[in-house]
Amino acid sequence: MSGSYLRHYFNFLNHNLLHIIPINDLLDFFQMKHFLTIISYLLLLVSANVSYASHAVGANITYNCLGPNLYQVKLTFYRDCGGVQPSNPMTVYWGGCGNSGSISLSQVGAALDVTPVCPSQATSCSGGGAYGIQQYTFQANLTLPSGCNNVSLTWSECCRNAAITTLTSPDNQNIYVTSMINNTVTPCNSSPQFSNIPTPIICINQPYIFNHGALDPDGDVLVYSLVNCLEGSGNNVNYGGGYNGVVPLTTSGGISINSASGEITFTPNILQVGVICIRVEEFRGGVKVGEVIRDLQLRVINCNNISPTATGIDGSTNY
Repeated sequence: MSGSYLRHYFNFLNHNLLHIIPINDLLDFFQMKHFLTIISYLLLLVSANVSYASHAVGANITYNCLGPNLYQVKLTFYRDCGGVQPSNPMTVYWGGCGNSGSISLSQVGAALDVTPVCPSQATSCSGGGAYGIQQYTFQANLTLPSGCNNVSLTWSECCRNAAITTLTSPDNQNIYVTSMINNTVTPCNSSPQFSNIPTPIICINQPYIFNHGALDPDGDVLVYSLVNCLEGSGNNVNYGGGYNGVVPLTTSGGISINSASGEITFTPNILQVGVICIRVEEFRGGVKVGEVIRDLQLRVINCNNISPTATGIDGSTNY
């Protein structure tokens, strides 16, 4: 009997027969060992289905100003290829100054395999390796009412992937990201754009620096800070013991962020999968014109990467 047939069969039992047939009749129908075998299968399949449904690795909402009150909103979503396909289209909600609404974002282009492995290595996205990450882009235009300096953009998806070790029951927690637009400034504001993939694989006991590769189209001043990750509006994720937004990983010497460059520096000292959320605020002439929350996932593995060394100009100590 195939795995697919078994799954449908026992799902049928779980959702139908156990609700309509008294338990004593089932015990009469099956020998006890057969009944216990079926229950074991049901528990395994329910567990497998829960894990399979969890897939969110990271996300952020960015936007480009197309003209007065008109913005192109982009959601970048990172999926664990061991989980289900993401929703399509995605819904982003907006609100501010007594107004609110939503827009439907359609997928742009095909999903990209962005797993940080050597080109020769297979990933689970292509049916090969045990691990894989895909990047999805969703996009739509949004017209906002004029004169509001604090328009929020929010998006949520169920659920985070089960591999995370720093959260309690991560596969039962949503991923939730936000951005903010000040729609009163002239010229209108575009958010920073990120060029570096937020899903690095890191070697244990080796110093690591992550840079977002952020570029701001308007030349605004960017200020970075560590914040709690969210699973809903005003609801922090349920961190495991000892973890929070400013202590998201187990490290030797702590974790720090450069508020001007956004570089995150740390040395992980245990195998772990953690989530880190970064607030990127934009200032123009001392006025806050925008904000993006970026949700990242970092995976620490047992490896022995040797960092490259620089010899200096013509073999000198001048770099």
